Amino acid sequence: MKLKKLIAALAVLMLTLTMFAGCGESGGGGKDDEYGTVVIQNGDRTVTFTKMPTGVLCANLYSAENMVMMGLGQYIVGKNVHTNPADVPLPELEEYFKDIPEIERSNENAVASGCDLLIGQVSAFKDTSWGTYEQLEAEGIQCLTITGTIVPDETVEDIYTDIRNLGKIFKCEDKAEELIAQMKAEIAAT
Repeated sequence: MKLKKLIAALAVLMLTLTMFAGCGESGGGGKDDEYGTVVIQNGDRTVTFTKMPTGVLCANLYSAENMVMMGLGQYIVGKNVHTNPADVPLPELEEYFKDIPEIERSNENAVASGCDLLIGQVSAFKDTSWGTYEQLEAEGIQCLTITGTIVPDETVEDIYTDIRNLGKIFKCEDKAEELIAQMKAEIAAT
């Protein structure tokens, strides 16, 4: 929990610097015919992208915050309805989330959202939640699991991995490294 609070505080500091400097020309890089293949090792799973996602469903606030900090907010088609009063954006971030629809957790709603990528904790990928990896992929929805939820002990390095993965998927690795460098500098200063 302390790690999440530290990252949230860092998010506020960096959001000002990164909000309007998104990835590529329109938030992501290149046309589909220039995209190539992006392979992400995601725990035991390998996720292969042959085109840039156009709609991302964020199954928790953390994934939505990462997207916004990367300048990729325009790709978010929805986020999970928050049920924990502590799981809301900081007041400084609220304006960036006010227009993002909140979607009730179900496989049917994931499909209906029009997303082609769902990002969430490992618990999001169950048939009693958004759907299993197999169910979602059968509907054309790629699945990316938050690294900290698939490793034995979460560290800040897992957060950097998630940011780097977004950089690879959306063809903005430089932006990812810039954000990570800013986070490291803030942590060092703290």
